Amino acid sequence: MTTNGKSKKTLLVFYLLIGYILAQISWWIFQIISLSKQIDDSGGFAKAKMRMLAGEFAVFFVLLCIGLFYIHRVFRKELELSTNKKNFSLSITHELKTPITTSKLFLESLINHDNEISQAKRMEIYEKVYAEQSRLNELIEKVLLSARMENAQIKLELESTAVAEEIKGIVAKMNLEQTMVLDLQEDVQVKVDRFYFRSIIQNLIENASKYSPNDSKIELKLNRKGKFATIAVVDEGVGLSSEEKSQVFEMYQRLENEEVKESKGTGLGLYIVKQLIKGHKGKITVEDNPQGKGSVFTVYFPIT
Repeated sequence: MTTNGKSKKTLLVFYLLIGYILAQISWWIFQIISLSKQIDDSGGFAKAKMRMLAGEFAVFFVLLCIGLFYIHRVFRKELELSTNKKNFSLSITHELKTPITTSKLFLESLINHDNEISQAKRMEIYEKVYAEQSRLNELIEKVLLSARMENAQIKLELESTAVAEEIKGIVAKMNLEQTMVLDLQEDVQVKVDRFYFRSIIQNLIENASKYSPNDSKIELKLNRKGKFATIAVVDEGVGLSSEEKSQVFEMYQRLENEEVKESKGTGLGLYIVKQLIKGHKGKITVEDNPQGKGSVFTVYFPIT
């Protein structure tokens, strides 16, 4: 359901609740006035009516509390979503502008100082421009992928895959500041969409790298446990609080504190990961690193 649809539903519930409150208050006032004239009824009719009104009031109070709780929760979610969207807009604007600006500066150097630049330096500039454009392409792909997910336009083409070999190929192409340690069970075969499987693994490793010190290590473990293939990404980073663990897979959600506030990102990576894993009929969990500081993201793929 879209944000606009949720807002309309919330307003409808709110107006119905207000209407019910006004109707009940009017009815009780009428009944109390009527009963006040029958207070000397020897048959106890007035007392029975008062008990009935007390029961109606109890039901009304419970429904009122439930309604207000629901409205408060939805409005709070709407506020959080609005804030996260605003932060996302600022973040994505910066993230998209940076590689464009950097590439422009490099190209201007080539244009304005072509005769002064050596061939080796020129190749270095070409490589940097290529890296910035690749980064720009990845950012755009993330935004487009999240939009397709919201509109349920993702179709997975599953094929039996030697997961260990696939992971080795993915890691080999990544440039990380941290030390990457692989602990892979070689005989694990899982039906996955190879294109989106690469996206899952890359996003998990990039997330671990983003929030981990440069001199730390990131472990990636692959095992077969019963009917599932498990892939665990273990980092030695800043870790997550209980509240952050419950929100980390939501769209536009980013971890922000003094240790990582300068980190790059759009808040889409882990949202994309969770949605793609759900498409594979799997699940993902996050917990504290039992060896110390950091987090463990574990993915479960069903083995069919």
